[in-house]
Amino acid sequence: MTPSGSGVFAEFARNGEFQRQGAPQSFGACSVFAFNALSDADPGRVHVTMPAEQFELSPNTMIGPPSALPEYIANGIHPLGAGDVVRFETTGGDVAPFAVSIRVPPLVSISLPPALVSGIWSASMPAQITWTATDGQVFVWLLNSPSVYDQFRVIECFFDARTGMGVIPAEAFASFGVGAAELFAGSSCRTSVRAGAQIVRAIARHAQDRTSAVRFQITP
Repeated sequence: MTPSGSGVFAEFARNGEFQRQGAPQSFGACSVFAFNALSDADPGRVHVTMPAEQFELSPNTMIGPPSALPEYIANGIHPLGAGDVVRFETTGGDVAPFAVSIRVPPLVSISLPPALVSGIWSASMPAQITWTATDGQVFVWLLNSPSVYDQFRVIECFFDARTGMGVIPAEAFASFGVGAAELFAGSSCRTSVRAGAQIVRAIARHAQDRTSAVRFQITP
């Protein structure tokens, strides 16, 4: 699987509105957690500075689970490349004003287990993922019900990209549960800033877009 496309986003939520259900369960470099309640927190106007352009986002362009800024940029309206720096500056609203910059990481080619790519994976099996070793991190995201944000489960992994491989433990799949899933993977860079009483997590990813995610069934 060769990822294609990139995106930068910032995560936040109106206090108490979008919450993880209990503490995430940790399994090595991976964690499993559930969300409920879609956030519509308003950061006010968002000024975006990119290498070749500047523009503003209004709240009605900000969609995602609980993201401020993901799909608008990640879907290719404003394409990004490795090394590009994006800066977000907000005027504030439900979320206090914040400013954060993030750099898009290099593209990596990722290989998944053949059984997973073919559409079936047993929750009793760990999944080994490999890539060409590079600097930074590699992220893997599994969602059980993408596009349904009122409640869904996630496996989120961040691996050291220098190792060239990472493993999603069988225990993570067992905790995640059986059924339909989608997997997104690529290189990533993360940073965070404080916005009043909240922490805003900014993530740059260089990965396949949502339409080319790997879809499969998890069985017992």
